[in-house]
Amino acid sequence: MKLKALILSLLIITSCGIKIDSVYDESRSQQPYSNTLIVLPHDNKWTKRYSKNLESNLATKLEGKNVEFLVIENNEEELTLSKDNKLNSEISKILEKDQKDLILYCTYNSLSYSNGRMIYGEFEINGFDVKENKEVWKAQYKMNTTMNPRRFAKKTSEVIAKKLKEDKMI
Repeated sequence: MKLKALILSLLIITSCGIKIDSVYDESRSQQPYSNTLIVLPHDNKWTKRYSKNLESNLATKLEGKNVEFLVIENNEEELTLSKDNKLNSEISKILEKDQKDLILYCTYNSLSYSNGRMIYGEFEINGFDVKENKEVWKAQYKMNTTMNPRRFAKKTSEVIAKKLKEDKMI
């Protein structure tokens, strides 16, 4: 019985680890960006809770940095004739008010659910230099666990903030 409890505890602890890989444009100036917009789109109840919790946790981890967040519903299955959808319109409004130098766009590529909980997810963050109009940073992380959105957002905010600082993006 003790062995089962130990194995279960180790499984829970190891499944909570989140590894993030990143790559960045080494030709750019090594000065961190000073005015950043982080876009966190969502399309369902789980991703909405995750995005809102990620916003809150990242705001805490990046305190003192000039970072603005946009948490917005983005239904890519929406049929439109115009490329000017709600997401692009909201980003444009923010850029008109306050010219950002970096936009970080967070997406999820593959999500699997079981009994209303996400059990697997692949996530990607793309960083775009607004002035140069090019991608300067990309990060990917995966989750294979049954953590709730709040706990997962807390764990991922730690690794994302650390990686942004290590790569001198923020």
